[in-house]
Amino acid sequence: MKKIYYRIFLTLFCSIISLYALTQAAKPGEVILYEDANFQGRSGSHSFEPKETTYEIPNSNRLKISNDAMSSLKVGKGVMLTLYSDAGFTGAKLVFFEGEYTSLPCDWSDALTSIKMEYKDPNNYAVVKLHSHYGENDWQKSRVQSISVGDWDDEICNDELSAITIPDGLEVIIYADGGFKGREYTFAKKGEYRLSEYDMNDKVSSIRVKRSKYSLKKIEFKNRKELSSNEEVVESQSTDENLTSEKIISKVKIEKSFTNTVSETKTTSNTTGVEIGSKFTAEINKGIIKGAVEASLVLKYEHNWTEGQTKEETETTTFSKELEVPVPPGKTGVVNLFANSVVVEFDVVKTYSPESGTGPDIVEKSKVKMRYSQQFRAVASYKSSSTNNTQPSGTNLTDKVKTTVNCTGKKYLLKENGDIFLETQKIGSGANKLECLQNNLVATVANNKRLKYDGQPNKWSEYATNNTQPSGTNLTDKVKTTVNCAGKKYLLKENGDIFLETQKIGSGANKLECLQNNLVATVANNKRLKYDGQPNKWSDFK
Repeated sequence: MKKIYYRIFLTLFCSIISLYALTQAAKPGEVILYEDANFQGRSGSHSFEPKETTYEIPNSNRLKISNDAMSSLKVGKGVMLTLYSDAGFTGAKLVFFEGEYTSLPCDWSDALTSIKMEYKDPNNYAVVKLHSHYGENDWQKSRVQSISVGDWDDEICNDELSAITIPDGLEVIIYADGGFKGREYTFAKKGEYRLSEYDMNDKVSSIRVKRSKYSLKKIEFKNRKELSSNEEVVESQSTDENLTSEKIISKVKIEKSFTNTVSETKTTSNTTGVEIGSKFTAEINKGIIKGAVEASLVLKYEHNWTEGQTKEETETTTFSKELEVPVPPGKTGVVNLFANSVVVEFDVVKTYSPESGTGPDIVEKSKVKMRYSQQFRAVASYKSSSTNNTQPSGTNLTDKVKTTVNCTGKKYLLKENGDIFLETQKIGSGANKLECLQNNLVATVANNKRLKYDGQPNKWSEYATNNTQPSGTNLTDKVKTTVNCAGKKYLLKENGDIFLETQKIGSGANKLECLQNNLVATVANNKRLKYDGQPNKWSDFK
């Protein structure tokens, strides 16, 4: 009785094991080899992490089954399996993609010694099934091999092919001879094809599988990452040297050309074997693009990929501006052009679709890097003509000066926008006119109201006109030159007399100027005299 129970148990156990082998599916990245047909007998499983590596077994010691003993197999998703009859990946070879194979074509049973497993993205490598001549009357139950995109010559059974099953998105060309030669036939659509109907039964020696013609459908820019952003001086220009006693306006043109680039590094390449057609319907999602420069570089990138190229694209931009620079007496202005140099990187996803309208999309990922310059600003500084000391002023020259006024020995600027500056310090706003009246800085604002500056930023009071003229002033003598020097106002009359306000301090001059904070008069024979601080007290100026 015990023997009967043992036999029943053993039969049930073997049945369970056999059923498990039949129903066990290969996992993604896994291959299961069986010594017998129909997934029977001793088995060995091999797997690797998809997308990471190629798994290789160069000899039978690691096959987990006997040498030259395999008769059926299962291949999981993402695997291209190549079988070799000899060690070291030599001898006859045969290729399989995802699927379950109860028996092997080409009399390959019991011929395996080494294998290679390579990752192929299942979303981009659809499987073409090749049915051997076995079971011609019921070819769907025949022995099957599988291939995908690529050129297949030695890897397929020679002169044994009877039928082909082709999925969406692939085009298959069969050749009567090896090396893709001889009579050929192209199958351009999804379908199941018996080769006897095309006089190619058992006459195929090489096969070429291509993806259908695709067009770029969509480009998405994602995950903007700013790698660097640095402001630096990219160009400098000097103004005219001011050798006079008055502030002058020097015109300077500052110009600089910049080369902006966009380049790409692929992180996945799934368009191998894809014919990209001239039809282009890309819609670019530029939601995270910042600024006009990045938008312009995106257009460069779009044009690049319309043509299917991979080179770096560049464009040249030029900053050019003519500036009016206020230069104080005894100074030379230096205009520095600042630019912000930026490097950014994006994750880019491109989607290709078959032009036929049927078949899966192909997705390709890459890194796109942009290098460009932006945010230009021109800033003036000054250096002394005598000491050559640089004196940064911080004046933003992109704001145009409307009027310059010297009043009580100080220099004031009225900008086009109505702001009033004492040198580079803003002291008021809203003015449309600026002048010096009776030693007061006076601004005309709305409704022609006039305000005088009270000496503190944004402190202004109503200006009342005083018609009283200082005593001793001869209003019939025409003033030739007015000079502000060391905080005082001097007049040179047409008759050569020199006045400090209304007090006469000298005569016989034909020119009056302020040099190195000295009041200097040029008299006969171009002799130059400096004022010593007392009426009619002058000495040689050196």
